[in-house]
Amino acid sequence: EEEEEDESDPEEQNEEMPGMSLKDKKPEKKKKEITKKEPEKVLKTKKEIKKDLKKQSTKSVKKSKVFQKLNEIHTLKQKKKSTIKRRDAKKSQSRGKNSKRSKFKKKK
Repeated sequence: EEEEEDESDPEEQNEEMPGMSLKDKKPEKKKKEITKKEPEKVLKTKKEIKKDLKKQSTKSVKKSKVFQKLNEIHTLKQKKKSTIKRRDAKKSQSRGKNSKRSKFKKKK
């Protein structure tokens, strides 16, 4: 009799298939969250605590506007230095070319 009931309601069978219902997914997520929180409860060494504090402080400093402005100024200085170096390199190359050309110029 039970087999006949299962065949008569195919919609109910589809809803109860493993992996298809939303109810099965929610407990799995909770299990994952619990496993992630467990290692945090473990006591940390002084060295690990210092590292964590340093990370937190650097994150807040990097987000500050002053630090961002300093980084921007630093990058601008670096760009300026590189453009000056390129310009000087081009000048020295062009001087060398001009001097060689002047030797081979035809006199009128």
